[in-house]
Amino acid sequence: MRISRCRSERKNPNARNFGLGSRNILKAAKNALREKQGSQVIGIATIHIQLSRFGHFADWLKSHYTINDMRKIQRSHLMAYAEHLRQRVEDPLDRMDSYTTAANNLSAINTVLTQARGDQSVRFTASQAKYPERDDILRDSKTITYENHVKARAMVEPRLAAQMGLMREFGARFEGSCKLNVKEAYSLAIRYGYIRIDCEKNHTPRIVTVRHANQIKALEDALPFQGNHHSLIPADKSYAEYSSHCYRQLSKIDGYLAHSERRYFAQTLYSEAIKSLTHIKGVQCPVVANVQHGKAHHIYLAEKLNVSLKEAKAIDKAAREIVTKELGHKRISITNSYIG
Repeated sequence: MRISRCRSERKNPNARNFGLGSRNILKAAKNALREKQGSQVIGIATIHIQLSRFGHFADWLKSHYTINDMRKIQRSHLMAYAEHLRQRVEDPLDRMDSYTTAANNLSAINTVLTQARGDQSVRFTASQAKYPERDDILRDSKTITYENHVKARAMVEPRLAAQMGLMREFGARFEGSCKLNVKEAYSLAIRYGYIRIDCEKNHTPRIVTVRHANQIKALEDALPFQGNHHSLIPADKSYAEYSSHCYRQLSKIDGYLAHSERRYFAQTLYSEAIKSLTHIKGVQCPVVANVQHGKAHHIYLAEKLNVSLKEAKAIDKAAREIVTKELGHKRISITNSYIG
C-alpha cells in the first residue's frame, strides 16, 4: 500500500485527524511521521523518539481537554502545554530535569502537527515559550514591561486582566491565579502582611510577603470577580474549560506569555531582597543588570555594595534563597532560569 507523503495526497485530508488513517490521535501521529519518513526527511529511530514525546502531549490533551482529534488542537493548547512542561522542569521530584528536554518535546509536537496539517499555523516553539538557554541559565530578562503589561490587560476580558495583575505582583502561575481564593488572600494581606497560595505545583503552599501597595491593589482588582465562589474560576466552568478560554485570549496577544509576569516578580524580588539585606537600593539580578551569571555578577555586587567578593557571594546566595522560597521552590538553582 502506497503511503502518502503530505496532506494533499491523503484520501480524506479534512477528516478526523486530517485523514491520517486512524481515529486514534497517537496512531494518526505515527502515520504523519511515516509520511515524513517516506519523504526521506526522518529515520525510524527519530520516529520512535518523536512519537513517544507526542504521546505524552496526547495523554495530557485527553486528560485536560478530552481531545483526541488533531483538528481540534489550537495554539492555545500548545501554550498551556509549554507551561505544563516548565512546571515539570521546575519540580525537583519530576524526571524532566532540563529545559532542553522540554524544548525537544515541543519540537516533536510541532513536527507532527506541521506534517498532519500541511502548514505551520498551529505551532509554539521553545523560543516563543521563552525557555532559558540549553544550560537552563536565563541570559536576558524575557519579562514584560509595565507598558506592555497594561496593553495586554486591555486586550483580554476583565477577569483575566485581574489575574494578570496577580501573576505579576505575587509571582502566581496561571493556574494559581485561577484557583486563588482572593477574599482569603486579601484578608491575610491586610491583617498579617502576606498571602498564602495553596494551589501551586505539587500542592505545596507558599507564602508571599506583601511589600508594596501594588500588591494590595492587585487583590482589590480581582475581588469583584470572585463573588460567592471559592476562586476566580467562574462557578459554571471547570478549570479545564476556563483555562482553555483564557489561553485562547492570551494566544492572540503577540509576544505575551503569562510566565513573563512571574519572571518580573522574581527579578523585582531579588532587588528588594538585596535592599532588605544591605539597605542599598537599585542592585539588580544578572539579567536586569546585563551582567553574566556567576563571577561577573559577584564582582558587580561587590562594587555596588562596597563589600568583598566573598561577602558578595554570600549576599547573592541569601537573596536567591528568598526568591526561591517565595516562588515556591526548594532548589536555589531554579533561580538561574528566572533571574540569571
